[in-house]
Amino acid sequence: MIKSKIKTNKFIKFIYVVCAFLLFCACSESNNNSGTPTVVASAKLIDLDNIPVYTGETEEKSENSKLSDDQKIKLEFYIHNFEDDELVSQDEVLMSIKSFGEPAIPYLMDGLNNEKMSVQICCIKALGKIQSEKSVQPLINLLNSEEINIKVAAIEALGELNQGNVLNEIMKHINDYNCSVKAACVKALGDIGDQRGASSIISKLNDNCSNVRTAAAIAVGQIGARSTIERLKEMLGDSDYWVRVAAKRTLKRFGIRNVEIKMDKGKVPRRDEENENDAGDGEKNADESTEKEQPKVINQYTPYHSYPQTNYGNSSGY
Repeated sequence: MIKSKIKTNKFIKFIYVVCAFLLFCACSESNNNSGTPTVVASAKLIDLDNIPVYTGETEEKSENSKLSDDQKIKLEFYIHNFEDDELVSQDEVLMSIKSFGEPAIPYLMDGLNNEKMSVQICCIKALGKIQSEKSVQPLINLLNSEEINIKVAAIEALGELNQGNVLNEIMKHINDYNCSVKAACVKALGDIGDQRGASSIISKLNDNCSNVRTAAAIAVGQIGARSTIERLKEMLGDSDYWVRVAAKRTLKRFGIRNVEIKMDKGKVPRRDEENENDAGDGEKNADESTEKEQPKVINQYTPYHSYPQTNYGNSSGY
């Protein structure tokens, strides 16, 4: 009786395996015959001990400028693990997708309609990195999105693209009610570097939102607006720590070195945030802030709308 049950269970398992294999073959055949590009949905089969990581080299493109099945699997993996920094950092994800070049664009376009917001944002950012003219209009269309995070990501991606009429499209949203959208617009105008956006950037040095002032303080340095030096000096006493840091950095960029900023109690900047003299200030305050949360570090990959900030309206980050 027991042997009979064992044989029956083995037979059932065998039937399951055969059915799964036939279903996989059917799905693969369907994808191959479909006219619409579909990313191979087998990323979960990737060995997590051998995760694909960007190496700095451009992926070889398949014939007819299409992605190979292996590249599609990698692309699927990157997109759906964009939020998992412990698995693969977002910077590595974006640089890896960028390495695929234009053949990845149809799949990224398809991802813009995904129901998961993290997938949409990953695809938007990746389109900005690839910097193809094909991406301009789809990203411009997203500027009318009701989702603030989607709108912000699209603005920043257009700033990286800097093609066509993106500057005019970004300028339309520079006075948006949302702080994160305004900050993204200022950042994008700074990245583009067109003097036509200079007056709009400078005006945001006096904005009510701290993250907008931070973005503006950095952007005036990018466009070389030395006329803002006196205002930047005033901003060294701003109520927001990150505004003060941004103002100090831009003043240094303009050659003004002997400037100091007020430290908030309990906040300790990292050594790569300040120069060696300021690092000493951080050491003095280290003892009294060990049990308090340290400020989030600003770097070239941190979007301005995600800096520590006062909550002005709906200014949520990603």
